[in-house]
Amino acid sequence: MAAGPAIFVNQGSVTIVDSNSIGQSATAGTGASNGTADATPVFNFAGMVNGSSTAGPIAGAFPPPTDVSSQVSVTQTGFLRNRVTGIWSSTMTVTNVGATPIAGPVQVLFTNLTAGVGMTNKTGMYQGAPFLTVSAGTMAPGASVSVSIQFSDPSNSLIQFTPATDTGVI
Repeated sequence: MAAGPAIFVNQGSVTIVDSNSIGQSATAGTGASNGTADATPVFNFAGMVNGSSTAGPIAGAFPPPTDVSSQVSVTQTGFLRNRVTGIWSSTMTVTNVGATPIAGPVQVLFTNLTAGVGMTNKTGMYQGAPFLTVSAGTMAPGASVSVSIQFSDPSNSLIQFTPATDTGVI
């Protein structure tokens, strides 16, 4: 069920930078029902959106994230299993190998994840793949960030995925 626009502007102004809420879940407030944001997640009643006073739905207010996979190196350590929780953990390191800074936030999507495996510490889901925000700020050339990645794997199969790195809010 679509919840319609995710942001309503009645007065004042809002500027939206690097975000894409299409398909993300929306939690309802008092007296409303949950749903997902639609393709026009911003509705302007009588305010300013991105510098415009145009009333009505504002399509394209949330630009899509940018794939920066060619500018980063993603490596990880081997997986270790916690015998108590059954969670498999590894440390993933993302390094900016490009010549220019990468504006944050920086996310790694875990595409082609082994069937039946779930990511337990994901930030969210995007286009059917779990993702993890690895840096909220800008990553300078040569900068690295290391994060824990955790998976449930009830069948104890080989955990595999293809990392894809995006910048911008997903």
